[in-house]
Amino acid sequence: MRTLSPQEINRIDQRLESLKIQYLEIFHELRDHYFTELEKKSEEEFDASFQQLNEAFAWSVVKKMEKELRKATNRQIGHLQLDSLKFWNLGWEENLAYASWSVLLILAFVNFGVTGLLFTTSILAFMVILGIWYKLGVKDALNLSISRHKPLNSLKVGVFSRIGFAFGMLTWIHFGTKLSSDDAILDSSQFILGFIILLASLYLLSLVKVAFDQKLKTN
Repeated sequence: MRTLSPQEINRIDQRLESLKIQYLEIFHELRDHYFTELEKKSEEEFDASFQQLNEAFAWSVVKKMEKELRKATNRQIGHLQLDSLKFWNLGWEENLAYASWSVLLILAFVNFGVTGLLFTTSILAFMVILGIWYKLGVKDALNLSISRHKPLNSLKVGVFSRIGFAFGMLTWIHFGTKLSSDDAILDSSQFILGFIILLASLYLLSLVKVAFDQKLKTN
């Protein structure tokens, strides 16, 4: 085993950056693999071994790795969301929180119709974002630079993308309420929209649980 020179390390990093790797986990995995293999080689063998690794981890191979990681991440988030909605397996504190939220939604619907229900659920959506900022952070979930590509944490990307889906759902629901002739509670269209909002609310509640779940693997 030997220590790679700064020039050799720079070549490895340039190669990985050229692949535009989407996820941080894959970037670290490949970088560690390059280091492990090349540290076994002498300086004279570096070029040939480096080229072999480049061929082994071609662009198509890396994209396949990203696809598999994305599937695994979505499964993990989905399982945690589903578990968070199994009320019979939750503690009394969590069930009390769910019951309190349900009462709040009912009061919002009775007093203000779908508009009140939508507003209340929007508050929950912001709670999800705050929870994820607290637990996961945004450093490795959002790339705010327009000049430099950087890999992102797959789990954080998955959770944030689901928040985007929920917000998009709420936007279309809001558009639907504007098409309704009135905001009467007994209007059948209002009940349909209210039911959809309740589903969105449950979806967001499950994301709150995911954001604070201790089993969440963020590294």
